[in-house]
Amino acid sequence: EPPSEPRLVPRPAPEPRGCQTKANLPRGGKREILRILLTRISEGRQEVAFQEAWDTVLRREETFNSALGGGVALFHGRLPHLSKPALAFGRSAQGLEFGAADKKPVRIVFVLLTPLKEPGVHLSLLSRLAALSSDDALRRNLLRARNPAEVLDIFQAFDVSRLRVQKDPAQGKAEAQRPAAPSKSRSTAS
Repeated sequence: EPPSEPRLVPRPAPEPRGCQTKANLPRGGKREILRILLTRISEGRQEVAFQEAWDTVLRREETFNSALGGGVALFHGRLPHLSKPALAFGRSAQGLEFGAADKKPVRIVFVLLTPLKEPGVHLSLLSRLAALSSDDALRRNLLRARNPAEVLDIFQAFDVSRLRVQKDPAQGKAEAQRPAAPSKSRSTAS
């Protein structure tokens, strides 16, 4: 019997690197923007049930405003069936009215979902994202990012730069730790 021809089996699309983006958010209220970004997450991650995420994030939003100030909003929630964090990022050129305490329109919106069983991860990621509201350069770079990979690269660069800032206990202030300059060694041929 002749060998059978190999069959091509379609592969599932690779899972996104963890961040869904929406480059240009339309004008809209909080619920509309949340719907858009949660839809992006649930379409990219099968384990994220849209309705469960929607209910969880809205329940939290009823208690605390997602607008952090500085043009940044951060919706978030913890889900019981999630295996790893999910993040959506959207931006608005015109700005969105989210009722921020500083009265500034929101231009950068995040939706962060984390596993219910990992509260430490949730708090750590919230802290890192909340640091946005005080970093003008980071916000400008995020507004210019062209794709999800650039958004993640910007966050990675931001995290690395934050790790270089260490508190000096003697002076009670933060000082930047500059990386050592590469040494210039010359080799001589004999």
